[in-house]
Amino acid sequence: MSVSHRTSSVPFSASFWPGTTTLGCSTDSITYLFLISIMSLISPVLLLLAFSGCSSEVVPDFTETCPEFFAMPGGTLFPPTIFTGNNYKQICQKREDTHEFATLYDTENRIPVYSAYRFEGIKHCKRQKIWYIEPQLEALGPNMASESSKLKIQNQATGEDYKNSGYDRGHLAPVYHSRSQSCSHATFTLTNTAPQNSSFNQDQWRITEEAVAQTLNINQYFWDALLAQLSSGHDTAS
Repeated sequence: MSVSHRTSSVPFSASFWPGTTTLGCSTDSITYLFLISIMSLISPVLLLLAFSGCSSEVVPDFTETCPEFFAMPGGTLFPPTIFTGNNYKQICQKREDTHEFATLYDTENRIPVYSAYRFEGIKHCKRQKIWYIEPQLEALGPNMASESSKLKIQNQATGEDYKNSGYDRGHLAPVYHSRSQSCSHATFTLTNTAPQNSSFNQDQWRITEEAVAQTLNINQYFWDALLAQLSSGHDTAS
């Protein structure tokens, strides 16, 4: 993924590739890939919202509804990876009329393919404990809801899939990378999670998420300073 430095925020992607893993089945192997935007990586993308007052849109095209979460090198939108098949759903997540991130979700395997968001610095957001589902995947309405409020859930994972499995609900769009408290709440949707080994999620993966955020933070400051300097030089020349 290429990174555009036209704004102070940094496009970033987190990806989960299920391999042989399917929720509700034996999970013998899990591959969890976290790719940062300032290194060579595959295309950017993400996923959103999880709580009361939230809504989201299952859309036909990310680039028309929430393109801001994808790379724009030179001001030209870099199209995100989209797979063919009716089981792949593009979700633009939003809260209080603001899109927070985007997710490509596989309803057949009931697992996200990727989530894409913009990193805008470390905000030290607090975590919540309430998890939500995406009713639109079940044709149950446009607004995020707790899974206990919906009886027939067939196209996405539920808390029951994780119960006694030994796996955590691992965020694709991490809480630690959220650009606001509202965005942090939005990440607590089961369409933004994939099964992750509990000890790994709570130890080395947490450390990795924090290290990536620190790296992105440093680069953000670098580009902000560079753009300010270039702008200042242009103004002086004028």
